[in-house]
Amino acid sequence: MNILELKGRYCRIDAEAKDPDNLLVVGEEDIRISREDTAFLLVDTYVKDEDFLEVTKKHIKPALQAARKVGLHIIHVSNSCPKIALANSEFQKKLIQSLDNDMEINFNEANVDPREYVYGDSDHLTIPDIIKPLPDEYFIRKHTYSGFYHTRLEDLLHNLGVKKLVCVGYVAGVCLLATLLDGLYRNYKIILLRECTLGAERVLEQSNDVLFADSTEKNIRYIECFVGVTVGSKEFINACEKVKSS
Repeated sequence: MNILELKGRYCRIDAEAKDPDNLLVVGEEDIRISREDTAFLLVDTYVKDEDFLEVTKKHIKPALQAARKVGLHIIHVSNSCPKIALANSEFQKKLIQSLDNDMEINFNEANVDPREYVYGDSDHLTIPDIIKPLPDEYFIRKHTYSGFYHTRLEDLLHNLGVKKLVCVGYVAGVCLLATLLDGLYRNYKIILLRECTLGAERVLEQSNDVLFADSTEKNIRYIECFVGVTVGSKEFINACEKVKSS
């Protein structure tokens, strides 16, 4: 059984630190993952704004290719609009309030069963060709921020015998974070490839709101403190190459 050996980065809060402005201590954890117990999880990678697409091309694509070559389970998780009266839900009301996002307009799809999902011709959820799911890969539709909430993801992971999740996708502080948190609560080891996500910096450019300042880095640090560990995408690719050539 081939093993990928990685160094996972985490943060610890040092309550006894002398400098109150520098409470975080960065550490490393040895991680060993096998093809049998690990899934490569892509969350909402349909996002095609220029800055997100650059991350997809430069980092997610080569990491996905490496994961495929070593035979990790590949799972794509993406937004959808099932016919469950979402227009009446507090979740939909909040999306409209904060993002002017009507799920029945933006999240309808042409390749779904119209009895179960809202059918339409929107291309909003179309995953770029460079990382589109292959026929033998898994695809899970979600309808809230989390890929676990009322979806088939947990059943899939259980049936595959997965215990560790190597995670990429968008947006760092919303759907990706919600999915990682729910994965932690379900006892999965969370491993984020830190170059393979992006936060809400574009909101900062538009509003100068400090809430979103350095959003990507803030969310990565939050994940390292409270959710799991992070690994550089190049380190992950190199580890895959070592396994592939052994």
